[in-house]
Amino acid sequence: MDVISEIIERRKAGRVTCAIHRDLPEGPLFALGDAVLVRHSLRALGSKWKVADRATAEQIATALLHRDLAYTVELMPLQVASTLASRFTSTIESPCRFLTNLALSPEGTPTIWEPSSPATFDGGIVGVAEAMASVLWVEDED
Repeated sequence: MDVISEIIERRKAGRVTCAIHRDLPEGPLFALGDAVLVRHSLRALGSKWKVADRATAEQIATALLHRDLAYTVELMPLQVASTLASRFTSTIESPCRFLTNLALSPEGTPTIWEPSSPATFDGGIVGVAEAMASVLWVEDED
């Protein structure tokens, strides 16, 4: 099973957006991130994006897959979440940049975010490389 389908199947809480786009136009980094979100009916973040390296993007993806954002209930074992996150961030080729709306606590828990949906909690990452992008975004309610 491909990683996109597996993430969507395994994260059973909230709404999960997970996709790869191979038709990304050229443009400024934040504008490309916004274009990806808008394709999935999410709100553009504009200047509110945070740039992340691949390791941080993988930590964020792991956190989003491992526990729900509202009550931190475990959704899948940490090792499974980590493996899926690694596979997901590997779908975007180097050189690439990752964008997020989240900050992580020292323990690796999402803490501060800029909302991109009407959900109580949402967060994700967008990976951008030449002519392609990947997105993993989750929305949870309390």
